[in-house]
Amino acid sequence: MVSTIKQELEGAIYSNQLTLSPQLTSDVEAVTNLDKIPWFVLVTRLGDMRREEIDSTRETLADLTHKVKIRERDIALLQKRSIASKQELQDRDDTISSLNARIAQLEQDLVAKLADMDELKRDFQAKLDAVNHDKDTLELSLNQANATIERLSVFKTAKDANDDQLSARIWVTEKRELLVPEPVHVTEVSIKEAETLQRQLHDIANNHIDDLEAAMLQIRKKREILGTSGANDDDIEQQHLLHEFELSMAQLQQEQALLGEHILALQASLAKYRDTAECMMWRTHAGETQRKYAVTLYVSTDGGNVFRVWKDSPFCAKCADRVIVCPHMHSPGCLDRFHTLADWTVPVPTGATHLQFRRPNLLIQVPAKVLINDSFAITDDEHEDYVDMKLHRASRYFKVIWHDFFNRRHHARPVLPRVFTIDKLVRLMCDMYDARWQYEAASIDHTMSFMDFFHEFLGERYRVPAVASRVAFEALSALEHHQESNHNINLFVRHLAGSEECTWKYTRLMFTYVSLLEPFDLPRFRKMLHTLYPHRTDALYEYLELEQLGYAAQAAAANPNAIPGAPAKITGESVREQLKTLLRRRRDPNHRAFKRLLAKYDVLGANALARDVFLDAMHDLVPQTPREIAAQHYAISEHDYGVNRVGIDRLAEIVAFMFANQCHAAGWGIPGVLAARAKAQEESLAPSLDEISHGSDGPSKGASKAKSKPPAMPIVAHLADELAAYSKLEADEDEDADTRRIELGLTAASTNRE
Repeated sequence: MVSTIKQELEGAIYSNQLTLSPQLTSDVEAVTNLDKIPWFVLVTRLGDMRREEIDSTRETLADLTHKVKIRERDIALLQKRSIASKQELQDRDDTISSLNARIAQLEQDLVAKLADMDELKRDFQAKLDAVNHDKDTLELSLNQANATIERLSVFKTAKDANDDQLSARIWVTEKRELLVPEPVHVTEVSIKEAETLQRQLHDIANNHIDDLEAAMLQIRKKREILGTSGANDDDIEQQHLLHEFELSMAQLQQEQALLGEHILALQASLAKYRDTAECMMWRTHAGETQRKYAVTLYVSTDGGNVFRVWKDSPFCAKCADRVIVCPHMHSPGCLDRFHTLADWTVPVPTGATHLQFRRPNLLIQVPAKVLINDSFAITDDEHEDYVDMKLHRASRYFKVIWHDFFNRRHHARPVLPRVFTIDKLVRLMCDMYDARWQYEAASIDHTMSFMDFFHEFLGERYRVPAVASRVAFEALSALEHHQESNHNINLFVRHLAGSEECTWKYTRLMFTYVSLLEPFDLPRFRKMLHTLYPHRTDALYEYLELEQLGYAAQAAAANPNAIPGAPAKITGESVREQLKTLLRRRRDPNHRAFKRLLAKYDVLGANALARDVFLDAMHDLVPQTPREIAAQHYAISEHDYGVNRVGIDRLAEIVAFMFANQCHAAGWGIPGVLAARAKAQEESLAPSLDEISHGSDGPSKGASKAKSKPPAMPIVAHLADELAAYSKLEADEDEDADTRRIELGLTAASTNRE
């Protein structure tokens, strides 16, 4: 009983919660009541824990309540701002609508104003054309009259002049002398008129050439707009124009030849007259110097305010004035030649208040020498002096060009050459490059030098050799004038002089890739650098990037429409200009790297490679390149360097072009480029750049090729270490090597001439 009560009291006082001492946890049977927590202690602890939990919950509730109030306030503020923003947007929409309406009204007003201005401009142009026509007509009539007077004045004698200007009642003579005009002066005038006619014929020839070029340009624009739909009609029209031009130029050349023979005959007669002793001056200076003894009478009828010459006094041709005292003429009505006007009694004019006596001006008449224009009379010595001057003052590229034009082809300086504008020069360059690309693609045996192709292209275009020579001189003169101010012209001149061979193709392929990446940004520009110049160092990429940003900033600063303070923006135009700058300064990374790679194959140290050695090196560097295409470019370069000894710098340009050509054939690694190119070929039926460079048969073949098995990008991973090692853009000896090549070529040509 006691133990039961004890157990019940222990269960009522002590709980099952232990003090958790280490010894009790290991031995549960040894637990006593003293090791258990009483119920009242446990309840007290639970109460304390409950109070702490309630306090924590209240604090959390208060904090959350505060946050809810803050959020509600923020929501109210946002609602107010949203309502205000909606109102502003509504106001702005209303303003934009009103401004659009105003702009539409202004555009309508502008269209009306432009229409009025066009009408006024047409009226003004019509009136201006009428005035210019009247002016030209009057100038032509005046020039014809002056020429007629000058031509007829040679055949007039002193007595004829007197009879023309004297009245019959004042001056009557029965004795007439016939004076023979000077043959030297007559011949000189005839030569002058023949030269004027020759100049007019040359102007007509220039106008014919300008009309032909304008008509061909119109046909070209029409073909660009219509495509291949009217190609046959355009060809027929072009052939008709060329035929008419050939006939007209043949007629002009015949007339110019006859006129030249006439001028030569007149010059021979002039020399004979000057050497003949009988050809003497028919008038002397003695008679003219005697006019200082002549006296002219001036009459005033208003008290000496205004004096006028006495109209009744006779005119003396040697004195060139009306005189009352003259040692050259005798008195009226007197037949004695020694009875001069000094013995003539002159009555006082009616109404005269004052008389004034003056001496005529002492003018000595000398027959004018008719000088022959340099443009029409160029002797052999003058031509040689001109050629020497051209070769002396020209740059090293134009020394080669002018030497080929004057000494190798024996062309002469044309008469009255035209001035080529930049636009006309650029069109000629583009047409010539297109024809050159098609020429090289037609057959691998086409290895004509670019200089010969230049003259052959002009010969086929103009068909008349003299006109082709004239246009060649005009184009070369314009190229020489603009070679330092235009990158495209500079590269064309270097290609024409033989300093480069396929850089223009390399440039065109790179520009094609640049157009695929437009519009440009910095990531795309970096992608372009890694594609064009693979496996280079980060330092080179950073240098090219900084250089491009600097060039873009400089171009933006030079643009007057640019926003001040705006960051420099990379554009496709700035990228193209920078690439051309690298090529012009011979700092292209591909050219430099491949030059150093090719130098390893130069075991003889001659700075040149033989044909077979170069083909093997090409296979090692760019394995996908067809061997016959590389051999074709090597054969073209042999015209400038000699057989089987082309320089390494030229071969590096060929390797760089072959690398870019393979990248272009693979679509530059851009998805969808080959499909779009094949579709464009099917629509336009025009060969693409990769087909032309590979010499394919036609666009359909290249399109099916691109669809079935697209080519891969060229593999240059085996050159990664060497390309990274040759990534510096330090200066090299390309310029000096090219200068030495040109000097050796000119020296050899001069030796052969001697």
